[in-house]
Amino acid sequence: ADAFDDAGEHQRTSVVEANRKIGREMQRVFMNVSRGWRAKNATRQTGARTAGPRAGRLLSSGL
Repeated sequence: ADAFDDAGEHQRTSVVEANRKIGREMQRVFMNVSRGWRAKNATRQTGARTAGPRAGRLLSSGL
């Protein structure tokens, strides 16, 4: 009975650990994506400003 209880307890903690690890991974990926999206947005804004309104419209319609 003790061995069975230990196994169940161990399984529960490992599931919690796995979820925590997955959460960290998701957070990291999300941070990278949002950072990249912000950077791309910033470059698109400046590019549109320097290239003129027609190029800006082309860029925004192309994305």
